[in-house]
Amino acid sequence: MVNRELGYVGYFDRESCDLDEFKVLTSQNLTADAVPHAAEIVKNVPVYDMEALRSSLDDPARRNALLTEWGNVFRFSAGVIALKRAYADTAPIDRASPMFSARSSPRSAKARRERATTSPPPGPMTGSGTRCKSTA
Repeated sequence: MVNRELGYVGYFDRESCDLDEFKVLTSQNLTADAVPHAAEIVKNVPVYDMEALRSSLDDPARRNALLTEWGNVFRFSAGVIALKRAYADTAPIDRASPMFSARSSPRSAKARRERATTSPPPGPMTGSGTRCKSTA
């Protein structure tokens, strides 16, 4: 792998990317010995069964080993991990999913754009300096 220190960069542009390094990273085959905590590897992505690993998170040494493994995957390997059964209680996610789906649908996005362009101007200023919302 090409070894290059970029320091902290919030984004990458054409000049800061190394296509040869990218080709090396994406052509690697992830092996089980590189990700011993992973339950499986699917399409070169390590999949971690968090229900099985949950007790490891309470032990500082085991937690550090897992986080180190993830850091190596992010920096030197697949660049992504999958967490299976990450939440013991999925009820809050299940309740929020329909709301998220409704807000992210193309139809609701179009409605939000239309409201933004056809809404009346903000109401009068309140004493706190914020504008009152129109209920019309």
